[in-house]
Amino acid sequence: MKETGKIIEITGEEMLVEIENGENCANCGLCSSITGHAKKVISHKTLDNAVVGEYVIIEIPDDAVLKSSIIIFLLPVIGIFTGILSAYLLKDLIKIEFNLLLASLILMFIAISFILIRIIDKRSKIKDSLIIKRVNE
Repeated sequence: MKETGKIIEITGEEMLVEIENGENCANCGLCSSITGHAKKVISHKTLDNAVVGEYVIIEIPDDAVLKSSIIIFLLPVIGIFTGILSAYLLKDLIKIEFNLLLASLILMFIAISFILIRIIDKRSKIKDSLIIKRVNE
């Protein structure tokens, strides 16, 4: 997947690149629906002689896109099913309304899945697989 971005800030070894939603993003819309913005900002190691305002091309390998998609979409689904299964297993042990138990456990496991996604994102090497080149290269 290739996207075009604009360097908006350079600080030492890092640069911030603002990416506008491209063709692939238009088909999904997940980022803009979550953030409310049509543009995303990523940080990356600074290119040699990069200047603010310069346009770059960001290449994301297809396997990295697939891995990210699996993590983002599959973990919450696993959280939902874990919550349902846990509610059925605990319904006789915990003496509260079953629907309340079910909703509470589903919400708890979804929250845990989002925390896991955040942890995986922080530790992930997927960001290292990004290839950023100048537009004129």
